[in-house]
Amino acid sequence: MDKKRLVDGTTALAEKRPRVIKIEPAERPQNVRLRVAAYTRVSSDSEDQLNSFAAQNRYYTELISGKAEWRMVDIYADEGITGTSVAKRDDFQRMMADCRRGLIDQILVKSISRFARNTKDCLQNIRELKELGVNVRFEREGIDTVNVSSELITAIYAAFAQKESESISGNMRWSYQRRMESGTFLPSSMAYGYRLDGKKIVIDPEAALIVSRIFQWYLSGVNKTEIAKRLNEEGVPSGQQKQWYAAAVRYILTNEKYTGDSLWQKTYTSHTLPATRYKNTGEYEQFYAMGTHPPIISKEAFEQAQQLAQKRKSTYGKKLRREPYPLSQKISCGPCVNSLIADGCDIQGSVKNCILFRNVRIEKGASVENCILFKDTVVKSGAALQNVITDKQVTVGENVTLTGHENYPIVIAKNSTI
Repeated sequence: MDKKRLVDGTTALAEKRPRVIKIEPAERPQNVRLRVAAYTRVSSDSEDQLNSFAAQNRYYTELISGKAEWRMVDIYADEGITGTSVAKRDDFQRMMADCRRGLIDQILVKSISRFARNTKDCLQNIRELKELGVNVRFEREGIDTVNVSSELITAIYAAFAQKESESISGNMRWSYQRRMESGTFLPSSMAYGYRLDGKKIVIDPEAALIVSRIFQWYLSGVNKTEIAKRLNEEGVPSGQQKQWYAAAVRYILTNEKYTGDSLWQKTYTSHTLPATRYKNTGEYEQFYAMGTHPPIISKEAFEQAQQLAQKRKSTYGKKLRREPYPLSQKISCGPCVNSLIADGCDIQGSVKNCILFRNVRIEKGASVENCILFKDTVVKSGAALQNVITDKQVTVGENVTLTGHENYPIVIAKNSTI
């Protein structure tokens, strides 16, 4: 051994080299079968869709059972449920829970659109399944997520599926509106007191009796909270909720459907995913159809209930209002003309066409026109403001003149002194 190697430490390093232990991969036992499940879904409960639904279930049962190397876990099936959100699909959630418990190795799906029509949900769930060691096979597209490169292709197909879903939703909205215009629209859910018999809306006798009692109580002077309390004490079923609330009573008392008429498109759904429902405040036309179904309440009784509600609102509303709200009164007296003046203002000068917030002070000899003055603004004597906006705690000095354009007002920052 040469002298250099003895002193430079290479021999010692060679002797201290870490020992590497190779572990051979364990082979999958030959007698262990792949645990396979299938997921199916149809988005409506029409006869054609239900036939497709039954056919999908039958196909996957025969396919999985026919392979000796596969063992069927379950057929997870959602019937008449949209694919735009996985949160609303009970069997899909059950399948994901079983995957997290390690009960499934592979999932078979007819197409990506059956798995999800929302690109985000599709990729999010596929990635989670890959982390759990579960691969998904989309038969129509020929994609197997066991291949890493397939995620990009899956994303592309999922995006197309989402656009297809949005297009289908748009076509359905158009169809709904045409039926609303013709008076033939049939809602998917019924108001309390009604049920669907085929394609006809019919009265549910027991629930209709409760609706009649609610109107009778209300017209006799019982308020909505007390009505809800009485119904709960009697153990009256409240439909989808566990108990009665004043809001549910109000909904019944203000719902025109109990007169046999229908006001359609009170709400609308956003055109993009995720679909969100909003109250229609004029964004879309509404359609009022008369005599669409049998009435439970006469129109006279319904109108009396609306008048009584308006009367109570005006009466009790005034009692509850202890003091005027800021800017609640339009002042036109003395030096103030056509202006909104909040509480606490001290007006000694002239004010015209203005909005003044709390504690604004206009000193004697000052004039303010077409201005918005925020809280604690002070306009000193002799100052003249026109087309000016001040932020909070602004002071305009004596004899200062500020004139802005009606389209380009002068804006003064908070805590400024001019």
